[in-house]
Amino acid sequence: MNVALIGASALFYLALVSVFYLFTFVAVSASRRILSRAPQSLCKRVTLLALLLPPVAALLPTVAGVVLRHSHGSAAMATATHRLPAEAATVAAHHTMACALIFERVGSLTSFGTDSHVVSGVLGAAAWLLAGAGIFYAARLAVATLRLETGIAPHLSVPSPALLASLERVNQRLALPAPLRRRFFECALPPERSSVMGLTRARCVLSREFIQTAPPEEVDALVAHEAGHLRSGDAYAAFAVGVLNCLFFFLRPVHLLGRRWREAAELAADDVAVRGTGNDPLAVASAILRIKGTSASVALPASLLSFADEATSAQTRVERLLAQAEAEPAVRRETGAQMVFAWGATGLLSLLGAGLLVSSEAACVAHCALELLKSVR
Repeated sequence: MNVALIGASALFYLALVSVFYLFTFVAVSASRRILSRAPQSLCKRVTLLALLLPPVAALLPTVAGVVLRHSHGSAAMATATHRLPAEAATVAAHHTMACALIFERVGSLTSFGTDSHVVSGVLGAAAWLLAGAGIFYAARLAVATLRLETGIAPHLSVPSPALLASLERVNQRLALPAPLRRRFFECALPPERSSVMGLTRARCVLSREFIQTAPPEEVDALVAHEAGHLRSGDAYAAFAVGVLNCLFFFLRPVHLLGRRWREAAELAADDVAVRGTGNDPLAVASAILRIKGTSASVALPASLLSFADEATSAQTRVERLLAQAEAEPAVRRETGAQMVFAWGATGLLSLLGAGLLVSSEAACVAHCALELLKSVR
């Protein structure tokens, strides 16, 4: 097995992913003004597709290369014109050979007399380190999510009469299915920790303190908001977004798209909450402020409403509900080194991926496709 070529294959895949993420991020950013006028549920779905499609799209050159190689014959793919060992056609995928050619050219320019295979090996090792770190972070996220789900299960209690009454009122307005209503539970959590959680079976866990102390209309707002998350499968989508953020932690567009998805998901759930309260956005705004430990009757400076740990601040959500207009989301502050690393890795990998797309890979796939068409004729 040619480890160097497989390492080059990993770097090639990461480069393609970065290119596709960069393009999708630019497309989503350019269409944000148009999407802002659409329902937030649509914005959420579009952004989720923009997050999930690039890793799959980056596999298409590999799949196309493998199909064409087996259809056209592997012997032609290992000719002297590719300057690769004969084992490459059977050990590595089609795109790996194109990647190795690029590395050979890059190595001849950057090695300063050193063997270009050494440079290719270093690049491949770097790709494996990035991929390994991403897989480690994703696995840690999955374990933490499952541990949270199993750890909180013994502390859940059946809905109280107040929650059952709220579910009945919300059901009359939203027509919630019976199986979905049975997935609501209470727990001794702070009000701001009410959420939908769980991977094997998503459940809505609500704060017992909030249900016992808040007015009925605010309880309805919380129940309808979380029902919106539960009905649209946001728990599973949020986990997928989190895994992508872990796998591609070195790509800045992934984090920005993930933040926009979380923002759209919260705003879409707020829209459901408005309908669940009988079209009363003031009740939803009051519930948000109560959950944040404030009162709707108190004048709140902007500095007290900025929460750095949320994709969308309470101020944004309240202003949107009160003024029916979307405010700018709160942006998490990052260090200069983190931003330089993220954008630098994105730029370098995107340049490499663009070079591969417009040179060897595209040429090899096009050549094999033409040869296959000739043989069919």
